Amino acid sequence: MDTQNKKNSTTILEYACYDEVLTENIKSNVFKAIDLGVHGISVPAAHITAIADLIPEGMILSCPIDWPEGRSSNSLRIHAATKAIHKGANALDLVANCVLFRNGREVDFMQDINSIKSLADDKNVTLRVMVDHRKLEDGKQFRQMVELVKCTGVEFIFCATGQYIDDIHDNLILCNMAQNDFDVNAIANASLFLPNHLKATRDTGLFGARFHKIKALENCLVGV
Repeated sequence: MDTQNKKNSTTILEYACYDEVLTENIKSNVFKAIDLGVHGISVPAAHITAIADLIPEGMILSCPIDWPEGRSSNSLRIHAATKAIHKGANALDLVANCVLFRNGREVDFMQDINSIKSLADDKNVTLRVMVDHRKLEDGKQFRQMVELVKCTGVEFIFCATGQYIDDIHDNLILCNMAQNDFDVNAIANASLFLPNHLKATRDTGLFGARFHKIKALENCLVGV
């Protein structure tokens, strides 16, 4: 995927529409986000088919897998990933399984990711992993999890799930650590809603930033 290249100097911007229920509202928001110049859209599997034809060629259309908890069995996660790809997703945003990691099952943790990565690779789809720092004890565990994810060959990491109201500056610290120390493409996924938040993200040199509200997109991009 051309837009997914860490060597790009421009921060990749995405819009995730997870809190809307009505398909028409999602379509409206997606149209606005595309008009504002985002590089990627993310919606749950139930809405992928409805918007797949709206996405310009070459744009990221991702689907969250096992969001937000990441605690389902591997078979269910593979099934969800298969359905998302069938519906038209060209990227999968998999929530890392903290249950396996926190219980010392590192091999199972990596095998879970590897199985879905194999599926994604076979279908020419990009696998990205969400690391939920809130379920980890400290920065050391965060680093350990990112290292394991990196070892599976995954190149794109979100340093939050976007479920909670996370401080953007704290999230940027985690993203910067992941990107610089482990050579992955880090995507900020906290509460980004002001122009100075976007500026800080760009100044940090991160690969990407994700918005969750259309109003936040308009605040940061209208007139830019």
